[in-house]
Parts: sequence; structure tokens; C-alpha cells
Amino acid sequence: MSDSHAQQSKTSRGAHGSGLGLLVFTTLLAVVVVLGLVTWSTTPRPLLAREQPAGVPRPRTGLIPTSENRGQILFGRYCDSCHTAGREVLGSSLRNAQFKRQYATIDEIAKIVRISGFDMPAYPPALLSDENLRSIAEFILSLPEENP
Repeated sequence: MSDSHAQQSKTSRGAHGSGLGLLVFTTLLAVVVVLGLVTWSTTPRPLLAREQPAGVPRPRTGLIPTSENRGQILFGRYCDSCHTAGREVLGSSLRNAQFKRQYATIDEIAKIVRISGFDMPAYPPALLSDENLRSIAEFILSLPEENP
């Protein structure tokens, strides 16, 4: 056997051994993953709220709507993502002195909400009813002015 033939045979055995090792490793990894999934799927977990049996009361989370907090809840739904807690985040502050002077009434707040302004989108009556807008405006007017 020549030296080049022996070298080629040795290289071939090395590649074969590496491939076999990789095959064994991936097979073992697959077995571990399958066993983990089987164990996870058969482990009892608490029921989610939507899976509660009928007649079992579900715990409430978040605010419970009342006539006193209606504007706050609607503000959270429509406005809070840009005016978080009425403060300047993506939108301008609804608590600073300038805003409080410029938009001192429900009608002035409703007008800017309906027609939009700067980067704020317009909220037409089809998207936000007059009654809901009034509740939001009342809540905004109740926000305390922030100190600079």
C-alpha cells in the first residue's frame, strides 16, 4: 500500500468516525427533547381563567368599571399608550400648565381629539362615541397639574 493510499484511508476513517459521533449525539438530543416534551405535557398545571368550569367565579383583574372611573378606563383604552398617566411619553403632557390653559373645557378637548393635532390621530365618532369622549375629557380635566 502506498503512502498516499494509506493517508487517504486514514482520512476517510476519521471523517466516518466524526459523522458517526454526530449521528449519535443528535439521536441522544432528540430522545432528551421528546422525553422532556412528554413530561411537560403530562404535568398537571393550574387551569387558565378561560378554562374554568362553568359556574366557578373567575377572579377579576384590572379596574372594575363604575360611573366614577369610566373616563379613567376609557383613557386607558384609547389614550394611555401615548399619554401614559397623562404625562409626556409619545404624546404631549396632559398635565402641564400650558395644556391646562389651552384645553380647559370638555369641548376644547373633544375638538382636538376629533380633528387631531400634530402627531395625534383623529378619533371620529365611529371610533369613539361622543359619550365616551366626554368621559375621557372629564378624566383628563381631573388630572392634577404637574409641577415643573
